[in-house]
Amino acid sequence: MLSLLSCAGRQNPRAVSGRSLRYRAPSIACARWGGHRSLGQPLTTCMWHQNPLLSTSISMLNGFRLAHFLDGNFDLEPIEIAFIKHEIEDRTAAISGLRLELQRLESERENYSKLLAPLRRNAIPPELLGQIFKFTLSTSDTTQEKQVNVLCLVCRRWRDVALATPSLWASVDLGSIRAPVPGLNFERIKTWLARSGIVPKSLKFAGYHDSTNRCPIPTHELVELLVDGGPFGNLSLECGDGACLTDLFDQTYSARTMNTTSLSTHSLNLVFEEYLSQSFTSIWTILRRFPALRRLSLDFPWYSSWIIPEDLPLANLRSLALAVDWPLRLLLRLFRRSPNLETLVIDYKQLARDPNEVLPTDDEQVLLPNLRTLELRHMVSGSADTRILHTLRAPSLQSLEIRYGPDGDYLDEMNDVEVSDLNSNIISLTQGPHRVTDLQHLVIQALPISSSESLRPTLSALPTLSHLTFDSFEADSTLFENADYLGESKLMPSLKILKILNVPEVGEFNYKDVLNFLMERREAATEEAPDSVEEAELTIACESKYEGMKLTKDKHFVGQLAKEGVKVNITLV
Repeated sequence: MLSLLSCAGRQNPRAVSGRSLRYRAPSIACARWGGHRSLGQPLTTCMWHQNPLLSTSISMLNGFRLAHFLDGNFDLEPIEIAFIKHEIEDRTAAISGLRLELQRLESERENYSKLLAPLRRNAIPPELLGQIFKFTLSTSDTTQEKQVNVLCLVCRRWRDVALATPSLWASVDLGSIRAPVPGLNFERIKTWLARSGIVPKSLKFAGYHDSTNRCPIPTHELVELLVDGGPFGNLSLECGDGACLTDLFDQTYSARTMNTTSLSTHSLNLVFEEYLSQSFTSIWTILRRFPALRRLSLDFPWYSSWIIPEDLPLANLRSLALAVDWPLRLLLRLFRRSPNLETLVIDYKQLARDPNEVLPTDDEQVLLPNLRTLELRHMVSGSADTRILHTLRAPSLQSLEIRYGPDGDYLDEMNDVEVSDLNSNIISLTQGPHRVTDLQHLVIQALPISSSESLRPTLSALPTLSHLTFDSFEADSTLFENADYLGESKLMPSLKILKILNVPEVGEFNYKDVLNFLMERREAATEEAPDSVEEAELTIACESKYEGMKLTKDKHFVGQLAKEGVKVNITLV
């Protein structure tokens, strides 16, 4: 070792008396080692490649001196600098190569992992996979037939699972049928439905009359489908003339002695655009064909003479949706035929009520003991539509929705008398025998009022209210600005979730009043009277991004409420 080092370079005189031994990098020329270097060849290249002994000494120097240099502060010789740079470049190249290799290995690992996915390994039982398919179809806007076809094209196993899941094949939407009748392939439709086995099926179509008023419905083919392709649990039928559907069901009913379609159908949706006066009575004939109905939806145009027969088999109804322009007394007559309703939706189609209509009195009340959800849609301002609340007795009611509109349409602002009538009609639900005692959800949409304070009587009469939603609210925010927080007058003491949606950017409503309302409720809470608010959602309609930035600059409110346990979400739309 010593002889090799003595040949490689000169010993540092300071090493004799110094505490540490330091070696200088070899400075001997190539000629002393018997090598030959061209005129332009670097000395370092000559040393490393033409002199193996010197290369070995440099390697030893690398090991000895690298640790020595790291422990002290020493100057480097040029050859040492060149050597270190070479080593850095060498390791940088090695690192780059290793990174590429790592990326390649990770990519290969991911590809191999995909091959071991549960679907690839058949680890998901076919029954469970079929239920996943069914759930996926229910959350999409695409027709079920198209989605099922896509599933069957993924792979053979998915197709086998889909074919073994009857509920995937239980729905058919024939779309729009216009006269003359298009070439519907009913044999393929029957084959499709046959795969659903005994699962109750769903059929939907819409027939539109042409200028000759010819019925577009292929009655003969549909009768065969209803008789042989059943059982049908859900029928959604739309036609311009009610007489067409009456003829369809008359033939279906007489096609066999035991009408399984009528007995199996639990949900019926009928939509008529227009009909002749003499065909109106046949509508009730259709309803008599379905004694087992649980869900009924009717969308009828205006008609001057409405008579509801006494013998309608509606006692099994659990859900009723009406889009009609009927007198309120006629509606009550229909409700009396449906005493077991749990969900009731009345769509007034934004039509003004006849000013000469005789409104029902409190003596004409109807008891619906199981009603839990009541929704009034598309009302016009100042209408007596909410008067029906005065005559409904619903002790189990939990959700009430009052919707004016539709959204975006101009509505005349309600005057004080009209607002007072609205409050009185809602409050009447909580008064008298069979009153509401546990209303939890209240939705008010597009209410054309100027001051939110005018709703205080209604909210004060609903102490059990836990969910409040104001949608398309154009009134001011005085209700929240002047809210009570303490004592028996505390506004909405059971409130948990507050939603104020689609508030216009330019208007009298100040969303900061809502944040202050939430904060002051929390600060005023005590152990005896805790604050129950858990979540608040505000959506603000902004026309410009700059204005939206100004609206959300007070983020400290949101953060402070979050610390207090109130989740606040402000969204600009």
